[in-house]
Amino acid sequence: MEASNMINLLDHLNEIHKKLITLGQQKTEAINKGDMQKLNSLLKEEDGETKELQNIEVERQQHFAGQTVSDIAEKASGSERERLSSLQHELSQNYQSLKEVNELNQQLLQQSLQFVNMSLSTLLPEKEPVTYTKPQGKRYGSAGASLFDSKA
Repeated sequence: MEASNMINLLDHLNEIHKKLITLGQQKTEAINKGDMQKLNSLLKEEDGETKELQNIEVERQQHFAGQTVSDIAEKASGSERERLSSLQHELSQNYQSLKEVNELNQQLLQQSLQFVNMSLSTLLPEKEPVTYTKPQGKRYGSAGASLFDSKA
């Protein structure tokens, strides 16, 4: 019973990770094309999938508190043990692929932001310094005179 529930959870996790990988690849294309509307819609879709992942994690914690896939596989029959092992391996690969796609998208966004900042800095004039500078205006009195009359 535990093994079949865990198999269902892992199947669902794998499905969501595959969807997230596809969304990540679509985001890469949208970033490369500069299609911000497409990117926004993909981010909203990705947010929904992320919330689903959170729901699955809550369910996993409720049903399998403190147990790992390996713990459940030890108690499972031969076919369930093999299925759990293959699902665990597949989930690990999907997670790694998702991580790589997200890192690529992050790098592309950082490069785009650097380009925008560079473009803005060439278009906008340089502002005066923010720090205080001594005014070069006229000085008080002559070069040797003091502001205060010491004879008084």
